[in-house]
Amino acid sequence: MIWFVWLFFTLFIPGNIMALFTAVDKLVEHWRKKTFIVCRCIGYPLAVLLFVGLIWGAVDRKQVSVHRVDIVSEALPQAFNNLKIVQISDVHLGNLDNAELFLEQIKDKINAEKPDLIMLTGDLVNFTSEEGIGLEDNFVAMEAAVGKFAVLGNHDYGDYLQWPTVEAKMENLEKTKALYCRCGFDLLLDERRIIS
Repeated sequence: MIWFVWLFFTLFIPGNIMALFTAVDKLVEHWRKKTFIVCRCIGYPLAVLLFVGLIWGAVDRKQVSVHRVDIVSEALPQAFNNLKIVQISDVHLGNLDNAELFLEQIKDKINAEKPDLIMLTGDLVNFTSEEGIGLEDNFVAMEAAVGKFAVLGNHDYGDYLQWPTVEAKMENLEKTKALYCRCGFDLLLDERRIIS
């Protein structure tokens, strides 16, 4: 279903952008009684750029990249100098074709960084907690000297499905919370932890 939606938008949105800009040009031509292609010169490249971007997003979605950012703050105690935090987000397990291999790449890159803290900042699943069943091992094998913490993301709440009952939705949320814990993360639910 997700691929159908992607294909629909990849073709539909750029096509409609081109049609809209062409229609504006035709209206101006009709009104001014001479050729007008200004909007097409903007709309066509915009549509092509969007089309290429959507294609590239699908092709590049499984690339694991590391971005290093140095944070300097006088407010941090001296003991936190050189503290290394790895942040991972938006795994969306339900979108992965070969989840084990992908998660192994993520685990290897994270462990190579030798982090003090790992922060998983939401959207572990795409729609339901069932997407993560049997995929916990690579998360558990991620190593952090001080700890591994997580928060829920919007997809983790199950808001993108039509649930038969409110209870079914809440049951899925509880199972998603349990999945985070089985993956070895301290799930923070409007909470904080003091680290030293």
